[in-house]
This record gives sequence, C-alpha cells and structure tokens, in this order.
Amino acid sequence: MPLQWAARLLRYVALDRPRRMGRSTSGAIQYRVAVIAESEETERRAADDDAQSVEYRQLVDRVELGAYLIEAATGRPVDGAEQELRAEVFGDDARQNLVPWEALLPWDEDEDRADSPVNIGSTSGIGVNQQTILARVFADTAAMFAGVTMPNVGIGASSYPVFEDGATAELTAKGTAKDAEAATITAKVLNPTRLTARYVLRVEDANRLMGLEESLRADLRGTLGEQLDKQIIAGDGTSPNFAGFFDDGASISSATTPSAQSKYEDVAVLAVNAIDGKYCRSAMGARLLFNVSGIQRASALFPTNGGYSAADYLAEHSGGIMASAHAPVKASKKSKILTYRMDRGAGSAVCPVWQGLEIIRDQYSGAMRGEIALTAIALHSFAILRTDAYYIQEIQEDA
Repeated sequence: MPLQWAARLLRYVALDRPRRMGRSTSGAIQYRVAVIAESEETERRAADDDAQSVEYRQLVDRVELGAYLIEAATGRPVDGAEQELRAEVFGDDARQNLVPWEALLPWDEDEDRADSPVNIGSTSGIGVNQQTILARVFADTAAMFAGVTMPNVGIGASSYPVFEDGATAELTAKGTAKDAEAATITAKVLNPTRLTARYVLRVEDANRLMGLEESLRADLRGTLGEQLDKQIIAGDGTSPNFAGFFDDGASISSATTPSAQSKYEDVAVLAVNAIDGKYCRSAMGARLLFNVSGIQRASALFPTNGGYSAADYLAEHSGGIMASAHAPVKASKKSKILTYRMDRGAGSAVCPVWQGLEIIRDQYSGAMRGEIALTAIALHSFAILRTDAYYIQEIQEDA
C-alpha cells in the first residue's frame, strides 16, 4: 500500500470511524494502518540504501589509481570520479595525495588478475612484444578468519571501551536488600602505526613497461595486506611491531604442552577442547589456525579403522581450519594452533584503519640517476580486547 493511501486511511479512521464504531475496533484499525505505513517506509529506506550502494560501487569502478599517481607527480589536483570518491570518503576539504583504499580494489573482486609488478630494476626481456606480467604471490590473510574487525576511523587516537566486570545477580529472600556492585569498564586507546611500501623506478623503465598501473594496484594491495596480517598473527610486540596473537605479551591462555607425539585422537578433539560454554558452545563454534607443518601433520593422521584424516574431521566438525604462512614454525617438535571461539567472540580483536593510503612521489632525490621513488603509507593498529575469545593449543609433530 503506498504511503499516501495509508495516510488517507489513517485520517479516515481517526475522524470518521470513531463516531460509528467502538473505540477498541478503531484503535485496532489505526494500529494496523500504522504497521502498514511503517513497513512501506522501511522498504523505501532499504531501496534507497541499495540505490546508494549501487551508485557508490559505480563511482569506485570509474576511478583509476593512475590519476592519483599523476596528481602526486605533478601537483595538479584530480578531478572527476577521483575527486568525487575522495570527497565521499574524506569530506570536501580532504588534502591532496590522499588515496581512498577503494582505489586499490580490483575491478572485479572475483577475478584473479595476473598483472602485478616485476623487478623493474632489471629490463631484460622487456620489449615491444611484452607478455602479461607474472604476479607476485602473497600469503592469504588470516586475520579475518580469526575474527579481527577492521573499522575505518578518523583522525586521532581510537578508543575501545570494554565492559570487563560488573554486578552479579542473585536470589534474595523477602525483605533482604541486594547491595550495588561496581562496574568495571576499561578502554584501550590505539594510536596509528605507519605501514610503508616503497618502489624506486627508473624513468627509462617507466616509459617501456606496459601495465604499470595494474601492477601497482595489485602489488600495493598484496604487500600491505600481507605485512599487516603478519603483524596481527605473529607480531613480537617490540615497537613498532604489534603484539600478535602468538606473542606471549598477548596473554592468551594456553593448553598444557603435549609430552609425546600427538596421535589422531589428540588432534581430532582440538575443536572440542575449545568449548567453554560461553564464548564457544560447541565444536562448530571454534576455528583453528595452524602453521603449515601442523596442518600437514593433521592431514597425515588417520584413525585405526580408516576413514577421514584428523584435518578432514576437524574441517567438517568445527567452524573451519586454515593454514597461515605467518603462524610460528614448529619449535621443539611442537606446533601452536590458534583457536578462535567465535560463538560470542565477535569484536574481541580489532585492527583500526585510519582511512586512506597516501602516495608520495619523489622525483628529485634520485634525479641525477634518473630514479623516481614512490612511497605508499597506511596507518593501522591492533589490540585483542577480550583474550577469553582465543585459546592456544599445541600438537607434537615428532616422537
């Protein structure tokens, strides 16, 4: 029912029907009309949101990273779609050389693009019949698998309050008072840390190599993402490094270290071991992040009567398993496994992103050698807000 018809019907009910009907019937009709009108308004807002999302995506699709690079090189501000996107993300007063992260996204998120940078310092094999540039290979990110949220934040430190303790409910006898208890709320304040990637190009190569923009787009996205993931998973906490999940400073509780080589039954219960009835209420509420040798060991363990390997069993009877190239390698025959209790663990780890990638182009410092330095800067931080959402276990791979 269109909104205007709902409004007319509501006026009719309010002005005319009460004279001929009982009050309860009139009230029921008014309520029903109000529900219909509210439903129409909700649908309209959803349609508006969808339209805005489509319009925003179309804007991002029109943006070219090269326009921002030219701005950095010449000092001339971008215009058109690039300026619209910058204003949309940062506001109308955004400074030059600030590049929205959206400009680094691939044109088709499902497309596995093959264009990525090569070592431009070596020009051997680059000629008029140039073939597609072979992409660098980056490790897939594991931070989101472990439940890390990555909110965009504005200028300044970012604060994350956590309600850690408070009142305890209890049954009380008639006439008995229940005393108030203190609430404990602590805040973790995170400051930005700079993540940097840098290229030095020779002017001769820049004018001979096709696909430079596509290469920069894919490579910047890959190298920044991989290094950020490495810090979140295994940062050692030594400034400026983050204290990652596997760092002792993260204070995540750990299971008892095994004293003998782990068997099938020891590995198959890793998800069950994480159940605490609060953050994880079943094996399906646990995700397991292995190092490479650990998941290989789990894949080689089978029950005595045959069937699935321990890795296959966990994949089917947990919230998922994954190997990360950044997880600590085997030490003293043992491999650590990070368990994310995801039933109630959402938001327990955060990696704020100070929106925007800044590109600085320096064509002066190396001018005598014909070199152009291109530096990409991004700002991040990381903190585990609730350590109880995580649990570290170990398996012993060798006898």
